[in-house]
Amino acid sequence: MSTNIGVKTVKNIFTKLAATAATGAVLSVGIAIEAPKAQAISLSITNAGFETPVLGDDQFTDQLGIANPPGITDFLPGWDIYDPNGILASFTGREPTTGDYPSVGVWNPPAGNYPGEAPEGKNVAYVYLPTYSPNLVTVGSGVTGISQTLSSSLAAKTLYTLKVDVGNTTGINPSFPLVREIYKGFPGYEVQLLAGGNILATESALNPAEGTFTTSVLSFLATADNPYLGTPLQIRLINKNAAAGGDVDFDNVKLEATAVPEPASVLGLAAFGALGATLKRKKKLAAQKAEA
Repeated sequence: MSTNIGVKTVKNIFTKLAATAATGAVLSVGIAIEAPKAQAISLSITNAGFETPVLGDDQFTDQLGIANPPGITDFLPGWDIYDPNGILASFTGREPTTGDYPSVGVWNPPAGNYPGEAPEGKNVAYVYLPTYSPNLVTVGSGVTGISQTLSSSLAAKTLYTLKVDVGNTTGINPSFPLVREIYKGFPGYEVQLLAGGNILATESALNPAEGTFTTSVLSFLATADNPYLGTPLQIRLINKNAAAGGDVDFDNVKLEATAVPEPASVLGLAAFGALGATLKRKKKLAAQKAEA
């Protein structure tokens, strides 16, 4: 802890305070004490930049293993599928007419989809729910995404800040011949922070331009009476499937925890002022009694 006054000055102040207490005079003393600056701690997230597995340009993985390059068996290391509506579970292979299918995994996007490519490293995570006209593929309604449960638990008096780059791809998907402007539009996204499976905070307000990423930021302050203290933290990255556009991409996931310090105690101003006033009042009463 640092202060803006020297040791000698402090000694002088307390000398004056002692004299003040003896005489009963009121002395206003302000001692500015800086609270220690809290340091943000980066919490561990497995495969936060989705750089595993290593992929070549425009290679990708998926939950069915259809697109996985040779030798890759774990399509999304460190992350789990979030499929509450059973959209991914309902597809066990390609749709016969289009050859397409909804999927999640890791992708190394080429410059044709993102002129700046991945915002961090080479890979991104994708959640792909294709929309066709006419309805050659019906993926159903509801959200789909990916999630990760962390080794860290929710702690009291801690501010959590979650940052994720969210992307809206552009261009035609060359992997499927019947796809025409399948990426046009944006289906919406949602970033969630949870503890013990309970949602603490969400963010879904951004609308990145096609071919770009933008950073989603959400914060949550865990108070001492939060009912989920001690339960594991969890991150969800969701395709809201709310409009045409098919694909939402994610990258560079970061979660920071900052302990919220107790307010700095500033002794002297109220306590010593009250002490001085009390002694002065007692001295006055004693003088009045002596005169009587």
